[in-house]
Amino acid sequence: MSNHRILLVDDEPNVIESFKRQLSEDIHAETAPSGESALRKIKEQQAFAAIIADYRMPGMNGLQFLKQVREISPESTRMMLTGNADLTLAMAAINEGHVFRFMRKPCSSEAFLSAITSAIRQNNLEMAEKELLQRTLSGSVKILADLLAIVDPISHSNGMAMRSKAKQVAIALGLKDHWEIELAGMLSEVGSIVIPTPLLIKIRSGQDLSREEERMLARVPETSAKLLKNIPRLEEVSTIVKYQNKNFDGSGLPRDPVRGQKIPVGSRIIKILRDLDRLESQGHPAREVFSILCQNIENYDAEILEVVAALFGPSDCAATSESTVNQIVFELSPEDLAPGQVLAERVQTIDQVQILSAGVELTEALIERIKNYSDL
Repeated sequence: MSNHRILLVDDEPNVIESFKRQLSEDIHAETAPSGESALRKIKEQQAFAAIIADYRMPGMNGLQFLKQVREISPESTRMMLTGNADLTLAMAAINEGHVFRFMRKPCSSEAFLSAITSAIRQNNLEMAEKELLQRTLSGSVKILADLLAIVDPISHSNGMAMRSKAKQVAIALGLKDHWEIELAGMLSEVGSIVIPTPLLIKIRSGQDLSREEERMLARVPETSAKLLKNIPRLEEVSTIVKYQNKNFDGSGLPRDPVRGQKIPVGSRIIKILRDLDRLESQGHPAREVFSILCQNIENYDAEILEVVAALFGPSDCAATSESTVNQIVFELSPEDLAPGQVLAERVQTIDQVQILSAGVELTEALIERIKNYSDL
């Protein structure tokens, strides 16, 4: 262990100093005399590897403090000290404060140092697992996004636009974990990768579909949800995608009793944005689009629709167009392409077959796809 930071919280200065003297040089200890001052310190500084609090303190007790610590610094390992061996208190500390270890005072130097070492080791394990999970998640999402861009460039482009809009709506609504809603918007059509290419061509060209083809298209959200469900940490994203076509009154797909506020908020956002995009693509003017949505208000969450109207209604049109004026566009050969560049125009073959849509951010896989087509 090296340069690990811990926080000791106790209203008795002598106890605090005694604990600090027992620590090895590679552990830096911050101190706080109360739960309130400790919470301020946690919010202002980098995360602590371990936080140790006495139970009996004036004002906020140790259990109340550690419950709040779990909310604002969940990655910190939490421990509690107490002068009595109350079993009820110990159980509450473990169940409510998710305390890693419960220790009695007075505590021997060996026991205290061993507990601190174990807490830091536990923090290291959890942080390593979190990093591995994040890398797995990022890699899985990247593979799906690249695959969608290759198989169905238009769905990929729609997903990127949906991600941006969904993020704006989620922030405007004050939602905390909007990364799940962003991801659900981006991958809302990932199920298109299993649709046969001839059917995709019919859909994009506006041709009439058979009943079986319409049923296959209607299953895209369910297929998308199944693809996402088994990826670590994407369970909620999968649910959002599954309910993206569900109407607020409970009608629509999937056919189940879920309705109103029981529909995930991310699904309610995407439902409005998808219908908004559909009406705009049909040529309806912006003001008329929102009039149509309001005429079918039973399909939507009224509060979210109001936010969407404020963000993307007619008054925003000029601002949106002005934001793209200063973009710099380069014409590059396939050999000069690099990851991170964004396509200003769609990429198509000599036969007018679209390979990638405008607005797509290039990755190694997509660049390789362009190069393969250029070699034909």
